[in-house]
Amino acid sequence: MENIFVEGLKENDINKLLAVPKSDLHNHSTKGCRREWLAQHLHVNIPEPPQHLEGLDGMQTWFRSSIKPFCNGYENMLLRWEGAFAEARRNNITRLVMNFGIAEVDLVGTVQEFQELIEGFHKTYCPDSIFEAELTYPSFGNVEEEADELDKYASSGYFKAIDICAGENVKPFEAFLPNLYISISEYSF
Repeated sequence: MENIFVEGLKENDINKLLAVPKSDLHNHSTKGCRREWLAQHLHVNIPEPPQHLEGLDGMQTWFRSSIKPFCNGYENMLLRWEGAFAEARRNNITRLVMNFGIAEVDLVGTVQEFQELIEGFHKTYCPDSIFEAELTYPSFGNVEEEADELDKYASSGYFKAIDICAGENVKPFEAFLPNLYISISEYSF
C-alpha cells in the first residue's frame, strides 16, 4: 500500500497532504505564512499569485507587489512570523527550521527577547514540533563586520545554523569562509 503522502499527490487531495507529518528545513520566517491567514488577520484582500511565478525572481516580484504593501513595519513582521508558525501547525510540520535576518533579531531587541518572542509562537502553534532557528546574513553585507558581531547572536546557543541569502551570486562562497564560517564553527553550528 502506498503511503498517504503519495496518495495525496496522485489524487490532488490537500487534506491527505496536510495530514502527513513533514519537515520544513528551510522556512523564510517572513514568507512562511499563508496568504489567506495573513489577509484574514490584516482584514485586507491579498490577490492570489499568478498560475506561474517564473522561478524565484517571479515569486519575489509577486511577494513585493502583493504582500509587502500590506506588511510593512515591525508589527506586521511579527504577524508574518506568527503566521509562519500557524502554517507549520496547519501543515503538520514536525521539524521546523526557520531563518531570521540579523536586522530582524535586532528590531526585537536583545537575542534573549527575540528568543522569548519566537518561542512564544512556537509553543502556541506547534509545541510538539522540533524547532531550530537559523541566522541569515545577506550576501551583500560586509563579511568582516558580520563576523565581528557574530558572538552577539551565536553565544546564546539559540541559533543552530547560518544561511547566506539575498543573491547567492553576489559574492562567492569562499568570501564567507575565512571570517563567518570559520567563526561560526566555534559555536558548534
